[in-house]
Amino acid sequence: MRGGTYVGNPLVMRAGYEATLLYEKGEFYSHINELGRRLREGLQRAVDASKANAHVTGYGSMSKLHLLKKPVRKPNLKSLVTNADHERDMSYFRHLVQR
Repeated sequence: MRGGTYVGNPLVMRAGYEATLLYEKGEFYSHINELGRRLREGLQRAVDASKANAHVTGYGSMSKLHLLKKPVRKPNLKSLVTNADHERDMSYFRHLVQR
């Protein structure tokens, strides 16, 4: 037998079961994907308005804010990775974690 924080907890088991029922309906995914799309569009509008060296990417519910060293004319994976500003990215990450 294994021990753990939520192992065998009836409340957690029920929550997992109910979540599975929601996932099976399919509505859950369309909802969180729509939230992800709205987040990406809003972030990109903020980036554009501030003229920040950044670009927003993502798919479905996943989003990524790429902080860049210099502007990128045609964002693609290579240009975003090549121009990544890792120092700013880590600073931003620490800022988010602290708040």
